[in-house]
Amino acid sequence: MVLGYCPDHACSELELWSTTDSVFWTAAERAAEKISRPIRVRQAMAGEPRYPFEDRLWPLKIEGLRHLEVLIPEAHDQVLLKAARAEPLDLVTEIHRANPLSLGTLGERYHEMERHVAGPRSRFRDNYLALVAKLFGEGRKNEVEKRLNGKK
Repeated sequence: MVLGYCPDHACSELELWSTTDSVFWTAAERAAEKISRPIRVRQAMAGEPRYPFEDRLWPLKIEGLRHLEVLIPEAHDQVLLKAARAEPLDLVTEIHRANPLSLGTLGERYHEMERHVAGPRSRFRDNYLALVAKLFGEGRKNEVEKRLNGKK
């Protein structure tokens, strides 16, 4: 959820990874009417996380909402979820600019997540390498790619 990392970005939706009941959806509609910046709440269509990252969720305060706790993925998890979904990388650049990411941590999380991606691992690998290139440059991407290929 980009609101936690780039609050000025035009993104205005909360994507849920688990389904909730009708009481929640009714409350979400009422809450959307009370806040200054409309936020659309919807079920995530793709990229449901299947790896253990829940202990790294961070609370996000949304002004105007007192009874709703919103938890967002830690920044490294967030950008990898975007890579897994093959989303455009412009937003991850903004996240990195606002909250500098560690290439080492990104690599650890990549290996943690790669066993659990829903699509082809090769696509996730390619998206991860594109992410590294975008955030850290082609030279660092080439180093990471060599390590992934088993070369030192």
